[in-house]
Amino acid sequence: MSKPNAFANCIILPILASLLLLGLLALRFHAVPTDTITLSQQQHKKNSEHVAFVPLPFPDKRGWLMDPVAAAAEAGLSGGAISCEGVHVGEIKPRGVRANHRHRSCNETFIIWGAKTLFRFEDSGREKGYGEVLVGAEDVVVATSPRGRAHALANVDHTHSTYFLGCQDAVLNFSNPDTDFHIWKDL
Repeated sequence: MSKPNAFANCIILPILASLLLLGLLALRFHAVPTDTITLSQQQHKKNSEHVAFVPLPFPDKRGWLMDPVAAAAEAGLSGGAISCEGVHVGEIKPRGVRANHRHRSCNETFIIWGAKTLFRFEDSGREKGYGEVLVGAEDVVVATSPRGRAHALANVDHTHSTYFLGCQDAVLNFSNPDTDFHIWKDL
């Protein structure tokens, strides 16, 4: 009698363990959507013609991934880069400011995330001459800045860094700059 039980244990236990593992894997992957979610399939929250809080286009257990030019276009934002000729990635430490300048020859598109951040953009149609959008620490934002209009990023968070990717549709010539700096004195 002991031999059939030993044989059954050698065969049945691995089969049961395999079935349990397959069941756990099926449950794990069932929660992840199999279709790619695009910005146009979901609602986005547009705060102005230059800033949109967008749903993450590829949400899964690994994180998110997006094309800045396509994300801005799908969000209906105007004035952004139409290609990424110049690309830069940066960090803004808590209470720090970046940009606060105006490019005269290129449009720019940003992806902003990581901390509570103020995105300021020049807008002559507003009383103060600019608009502002506050980005939450959990948000991922697409923002655009057309040529000839100033923009600035200010990290207003006390503990987290802001991260951003900037995409310009022209390569800037730093020996003959066409950028105006220090637009706003209050940042």
